[in-house]
Amino acid sequence: MAEDITESDIEKILESMEFSKIISSINDYCDNLIQNNYNNIDFNKDEKAVIVNCLRSYNVFLELINREYFVEALSILRSIFESLLMLIDINQNDEIYNLYIKIDRSRSENEMIKPGSIRRRIIEFCGKEFNFYSIDWNKEINDYYSMLCMFVHPTILKNYFNKIAISEGEKNNIKIIIKEIGLYTKYLLLLFLKFKVGNKELNNYYDLYTLNMLLEISMVEDNEKIRKILEDNKDYLHLDINSRLIENEEEKEYIEDFKDYLNENGEFNVEKFQKVLKVMTLITMINCIKSES
Repeated sequence: MAEDITESDIEKILESMEFSKIISSINDYCDNLIQNNYNNIDFNKDEKAVIVNCLRSYNVFLELINREYFVEALSILRSIFESLLMLIDINQNDEIYNLYIKIDRSRSENEMIKPGSIRRRIIEFCGKEFNFYSIDWNKEINDYYSMLCMFVHPTILKNYFNKIAISEGEKNNIKIIIKEIGLYTKYLLLLFLKFKVGNKELNNYYDLYTLNMLLEISMVEDNEKIRKILEDNKDYLHLDINSRLIENEEEKEYIEDFKDYLNENGEFNVEKFQKVLKVMTLITMINCIKSES
């Protein structure tokens, strides 16, 4: 008869789990889900072309990150996100699809297929079909898109990020942060595909996205060095004019949510946080696998 598993045994198992391998396993699992579900959905030829282009472009996004073309990677990511929103729109709305396949000047002038209109319809769709955890899809999608635009358009934030991107010694951390930004687009595609195959437990995949994001962030090697780079280049933000960048009340509330992971002296308890992440990742992946059966 097998011996009972003790708390000490569990501690040893968790300690042996390397974050890099966990992240790699989650990414492989997610990629396989996207490919398998795509193959099992009867998309028309135009929808298939959009999905194939999104997946190929996402690989280009990752390659650009590895080659340290960070702003260029974010430009590609914005294009992928726009294509993904269009995919959902033409799949859910025949009128939009008929406009999408029409090539003439009136198409680009039609209010229905302008980016803002597309986002409004997708926000409504997500609110109806992905209605878990009381997520504010209006805020999520618009904030995400606005962030990508700020890094892509000729703005001071683009200048700021370009300057940070060429900072010596922290390229690995910058890569991690940009990959983390890309996860939102990847998991929105996964959510849509799971919706199309009739999966009723979509919250599991949103949980997996959240954990994947936190795991990526946890790989940042030295938060102090990152903060120093941000501080050293802050002149490019013109904070005398843009003081709102350092007066974000929501950010303060977000930080408050992590109080449970602070030591008494106010320092972040990394070990406790990583342990919780490992446990929650295992549970969430099990729940996702169960929902597939």
